Amino acid sequence: MKKLLVNADDLGLSSAINAGIIQSHASGIVTSTSLVASGQAFEEGVQLAHQHPSLGVGVHLALVEENSVSPSLPALAPRGVLPRTYGELVKKVITRQIPLREIEKEFRAQIEKCLLAGIKPTHLDSHQHTHALPPIFPIAIRLANDYKIPGLRIPRGFPTLHDLAAPRFASKCVLSLLAHADSAFFPFGVCKTTHHFKGLFESGALSEHRLMQILETLKEGTSELVCHPGCDDPSPRYASWNQRRQLELASLTSASARAAIKSLGIRLIDYRQL
Repeated sequence: MKKLLVNADDLGLSSAINAGIIQSHASGIVTSTSLVASGQAFEEGVQLAHQHPSLGVGVHLALVEENSVSPSLPALAPRGVLPRTYGELVKKVITRQIPLREIEKEFRAQIEKCLLAGIKPTHLDSHQHTHALPPIFPIAIRLANDYKIPGLRIPRGFPTLHDLAAPRFASKCVLSLLAHADSAFFPFGVCKTTHHFKGLFESGALSEHRLMQILETLKEGTSELVCHPGCDDPSPRYASWNQRRQLELASLTSASARAAIKSLGIRLIDYRQL
């Protein structure tokens, strides 16, 4: 049987993103989301999560672009600010400028903030998939086990000819290779993940046409589709994402997507049903 978990990342980043995620769940095919503990609309995201118990809610661990939750991280977040780019983080991790104990400390602080807000996380994933980096992935597994969080994303994709034009195609291929390596060491008895992962190369550009292609070629077993819906955001911080998030919102709430789920016999799930 084909089972599809549709996860909307970034709950809590902004009110406009929160609204898009809830709309894509209430009127579309999104079944799951992940909450950013350091997001500027975190409290609103928590409230919305409690109002929609049918929506699975995980923790969207952040190591870049946001402020830290933990107050004392001299290497990872001097002055309380995490690395601004993925490349900066990777360089500092590889060269051991950032000790892994600080990353674990920040991850724990983010998870515990969500727990204190009454969220029972269904899974762990991360902003820009940083938890899939080989030095960091064992930390994510350990924390899922420590906090009894049942699911963990492994963003292992398979690029196609369609994906050659995707932004940051080369870096996403590298990430996918690392994630495949992660899966070889994944302790399936500790927590669960899906058999397949979709949306890595379509991130921020999931058109209705591409969504239909994904649905029509979905493999047997469980699959996760990552997405980033949102409404028009007046905040200049996320302005560059406005058009792409609204494109994804339209795709995920389209009548054709809902009809395809039904006609193709796909069962929609979240991490709680793995």
